[in-house]
Amino acid sequence: MKKVSILVVTYGIDLVESLSLIAISNLDLRNIDYKPVLKIWMNKYSDENIYLNEEIKDKFEIEIVKSLENKTLPIIYNRFLLEQDSDYAILLDQDSIIEDDYISEINQVINDMNVYLLLPKVVHGDTLVSPGRLRLFFGTLDPTLKDRKGIIKDRDIVAINSGLVVKVELVKKDIIKYDERLKFYFTDTKFLLDYNKLGFGIYLLESVISHDLSELSDSNNTSRASVRFSDMVFGFRATYPNGVLRILLESYLVYVAVKYSIKFKSYIFFKLLVG
Repeated sequence: MKKVSILVVTYGIDLVESLSLIAISNLDLRNIDYKPVLKIWMNKYSDENIYLNEEIKDKFEIEIVKSLENKTLPIIYNRFLLEQDSDYAILLDQDSIIEDDYISEINQVINDMNVYLLLPKVVHGDTLVSPGRLRLFFGTLDPTLKDRKGIIKDRDIVAINSGLVVKVELVKKDIIKYDERLKFYFTDTKFLLDYNKLGFGIYLLESVISHDLSELSDSNNTSRASVRFSDMVFGFRATYPNGVLRILLESYLVYVAVKYSIKFKSYIFFKLLVG
């Protein structure tokens, strides 16, 4: 049986609050003949509680990293993938709800086929939020993907990081890795863009996982919105350094800067755009 490890990245919460870890503790692993590694990366750790229930300790080999810094996702993901002895790895945010069918389907597929990347259907409420398709320079929703299953070789598929399953040898053999120039925004899209160029195809799982996107909302918080906008500007420009798309991209960023400046009544977005 091929082995799968799991990474959960948390941000400033007690571990008992993580929806992902709650779901993981409830998984039925009786059909798995090994004890999987579960690595929990507590980003920007201060004094959050690291208590875990006995159920999860019994099912997994637990590793906890208490990072005092707010490490970027590409650094965390690459480090995790490089150190794994497993065949595949699952990447999860702190607030994704996975169930038994997700794990069962992954195990069935990777033991029956040679696949390199697997994507679940990810929903926020009743809306499919991943996978999607790349249109110009950003991802868009495609409800038709919810009914597709199996290998897909469309080169415009993009997805969020959480729930993604990757064959570890891709990173260990330096075939592909997360772009460490990026921080948080666009890390998933850039990884999928690079992967799609390999032509290996993506296995779309039938399984659906729930993911909470509320923490990504800018709400009325100028500080949070400015950080995300700065990350967006850097991510887009690093991915599209030149060409026609870069011209369209700059026009789009100006539009977003105007929109945010009006919404938050602040000129900081224009400073970030030109700075």
